[in-house]
Amino acid sequence: MGDTEVYIQVSIAGILGSTTFENTSKLLHQLEYNLKQSMRLKKILIQDPASLDNSQLPIMLQTAEMREALRLEQFSLVYQPVISLATREVSGFEALARWQHPKLGELPATQFLHKLEASELMPQLFECSFIKVCEQLTQWNKNATYPDDLWISLNISKAELLWPPLLSKIDKILERSGADPSQIVFEVTEEVLYQSLTDTAFIVAELKERGIHIQLDDFGTSHTSLQTLKRFPVDKIKIDSLLLKNDFRRRDEKRRSYLHALVSMAHSMQIEVIAEGIEDAPMLYHLQPLECDYAQGYCFAPPLSARDASEWVGNQTFI
Repeated sequence: MGDTEVYIQVSIAGILGSTTFENTSKLLHQLEYNLKQSMRLKKILIQDPASLDNSQLPIMLQTAEMREALRLEQFSLVYQPVISLATREVSGFEALARWQHPKLGELPATQFLHKLEASELMPQLFECSFIKVCEQLTQWNKNATYPDDLWISLNISKAELLWPPLLSKIDKILERSGADPSQIVFEVTEEVLYQSLTDTAFIVAELKERGIHIQLDDFGTSHTSLQTLKRFPVDKIKIDSLLLKNDFRRRDEKRRSYLHALVSMAHSMQIEVIAEGIEDAPMLYHLQPLECDYAQGYCFAPPLSARDASEWVGNQTFI
């Protein structure tokens, strides 16, 4: 431009002709995503949607659609069993959100939670999920197949934990459902706890006062892990699945010593330990010397609908 050299960087993205997209809106959303990927990767990105299934397609969904999904109760829960390694019986379940999308089918949380967070709808999803958890506990407590102290854990994000009406909502739902708060576990990450320390410490204390248990998720990946156990009244920790998988695959003594130290430290503080991501019998066998209290993973069962979970509990046989 004049005597000045101007360099232009061009990003190109496209989609090959296909009937995969039912309308122009979804096609444009996918094109927008592909363009962002092209800019990030600094290369031309042309995609053939016929080679992808619904679980791989990025879901660029609008706030209005998710708000409508909440209104129509399209969000549901599935339950993955948590097994006592002492008794080899089910002790609890982790509740995981699913979206029963009318056109795309069942979507896992990884495909919509980020959009819910951006649209500030996470608290509404939490409220719906908490209602379902309490109702499910009440129902399962009437079934003699389940242990009396069965618990269900539910993930809680920063937006949900710091939601102003959280405590009053919880109180009303517990009263209306008749659920026992001691059978409810809230899973929270260290990152969430430390983003607003004073506020989260107060909320966690209030939850504990109500009898709700606190579980620390993805434990062992942060340098503040020990400090977190000292500062917050944690009942359970869930060791990060990547730590366990790396230990299983690499068989490194230093790594194994670190895991032993985590478990021993938790037990010395009367905190129970859950091993997550146990995929098969060899991994379960390798886990045993760590003396974790519980295990969770596809070695036992995938996430199940409430009906399938009831059938599974009645027929459970473990390694």
